[in-house]
Amino acid sequence: MALEVKICGLNSPEAVRAAVDADFAGFMFYARSPRNVTPEAAASLAAVLPPRVQRSEEHTSELQSHVRIS
Repeated sequence: MALEVKICGLNSPEAVRAAVDADFAGFMFYARSPRNVTPEAAASLAAVLPPRVQRSEEHTSELQSHVRIS
């Protein structure tokens, strides 16, 4: 089994640049988190990740609708 790396809580261009070699990149949709991002900001940040980096979402039941990042 190969080791896979996930970097979560990405909320700035600098954080995204740090995640370009990760296997997974996570975005936080939780208003009380200091790493919270809007769906629009997450989509913009995710757009600069290499295609091989899988995107993931972290949220709580406070989020009423499912957020999908392309």
